[in-house]
Amino acid sequence: SKVIQKYPKAKLIIAGGGRLKDLKTLINKLNVNDNVFLLGEVPDPFGVFLNTDAALMCSQNEAMGRVTAEAMGCSCPVIGFNSGATPELIKHGYNGLLYNGGHEDLAECMMSMMENPEQTRKMGENALQTAMDNFTVEKYSAQILKVIESVVNSKKDDEGTAEIYDNNI
Repeated sequence: SKVIQKYPKAKLIIAGGGRLKDLKTLINKLNVNDNVFLLGEVPDPFGVFLNTDAALMCSQNEAMGRVTAEAMGCSCPVIGFNSGATPELIKHGYNGLLYNGGHEDLAECMMSMMENPEQTRKMGENALQTAMDNFTVEKYSAQILKVIESVVNSKKDDEGTAEIYDNNI
């Protein structure tokens, strides 16, 4: 509602399950029915990311942040809560923005992106580069292979042979 006071045409799309009844109650209470859209569960979020200016990751206890990585893979900068693994993925001002407090800090970040479209576009480009550098299937596969190789190599060192592994690789 703070963003809509300044930018009455702003839209917020909320995808996913959860406490939709509570959200509907809050949307009605804040009188933002024309600006907030609840999509519910979305089997393919990429269409949503490709049609938005920014994504929000408001979880205060996010571990890896798959949603953050998926948004970045769609050139979508992310505004995320500065806790958990989110600050490991989002570099403030580079591929998104981090906020520390509650809804007012979040609204400030949202308005900052709206007021600086060129900077937001650049953050989206950087978000895509971050995703390509870190979150592709090829990157994950290479990392898993390194772990497997290190286990095999440490086993070779421990036993002096890796015959049991050679037959299975």
